[in-house]
Order: sequence, then C-alpha cells, then structure tokens
Amino acid sequence: LATLPPPEPEPVPVLDFELATTPAHEPEPEPESLPEPELEQLSAPTREPEPVPELLPAPQPEEELVVIGEIAIPQDLFEIASLEAMQNVNVLRNQYNELRQAASPIVQHDFMRAAHTLGGVSSTMGFDAVVNLSQALEEWLRKRVEHPSTLGNEQMQVLEQSIDALDEMVQSICVLQMPQMRGDLVDQLMADK
Repeated sequence: LATLPPPEPEPVPVLDFELATTPAHEPEPEPESLPEPELEQLSAPTREPEPVPELLPAPQPEEELVVIGEIAIPQDLFEIASLEAMQNVNVLRNQYNELRQAASPIVQHDFMRAAHTLGGVSSTMGFDAVVNLSQALEEWLRKRVEHPSTLGNEQMQVLEQSIDALDEMVQSICVLQMPQMRGDLVDQLMADK
C-alpha cells in the first residue's frame, strides 16, 4: 500500500483593512463631564408610595387522609404501605407453606426479612399491634436462621397462628379497622427463643 503525502495547508485569507492601534504612551482623553442639573428643577411633588399588595401563596389542595382510629395517614402513603404489608404477609404465608412441605423444616432468611419489612411498614403507618407481633416473629425467626434446626409441631403451630394473626391485622387495616393486639402470640414467640 502506498501512502499519500499530507494535504497542503489552505492559504490564510488577506485582510482588506488595517487594525487601528493606539500608541501605548498616549493617555486616553477623559470624557467631558456634563453639568449636574439642579435638584430643584428635578423635584416632583412627593406622593405616598402605594401599598404593595400582599401576595398570598396559591391554595394547596387538601391532602386526602385515611383515618383509622386515632391514626391519620395520607392516602398515597396508605395505599403504598398497605399493599407492601399485604405482599409481605403473602411472603410469610408462602415461606410457612414451604416449611410445612419440607421433610425437615428449616427457616430461610427470606422468611425473617418479610417479618422485618412488615414491621417497618406497619411502624411507618403507626399500627403498634402489627409492629409488636412482626418484631417478635422476626426475632423468633432470626434465632432459627442463625442456629438452624428442624422445627417441631408446636413451633409450627405458633408460627401458623402468628402468620394468621398478622394476616387478619393487615386485612383489618385495609378495611379501615384498627388491628387488635395479640400479646398472647408475642409472649409465646418470646418464650421460645
């Protein structure tokens, strides 16, 4: 392969005018000053300044609230959080069903995470009954994740009752009813650490 020589540079165009230059040693002339007008001639009759109308902020649409007992939650937050709560109850139910079908039921991390998330979502909404039971279940599940062992029939029963109770609580929230505390299940879970 033959290489071509580099192209010739284009010629620089010639300017048809000369740039004006000021010698560096000559100072620039000072502009002529105009006589200042007399103040009496410029004075206009004084008037009181007109009051500036006070600008009010544009009215904001009232935020729709969902009220359950003494708890008021913005509609958007309620919809998102209640959907999230239902999804996590479904994860708990699915994890429980997998345990029930296993020859030697051992708790998986996703089971504990669903209880944790359900507790967090419920805390955001302000439903202590769900928070208390979710946290007790999370701790109970954490012990089984950290120290895997096969669950017995009594443990499976308490687990099923806890998930059923959480499901009922979330369903009651979705129909705008305050969920009932289940201290009995919290106590059973705490006793079996």
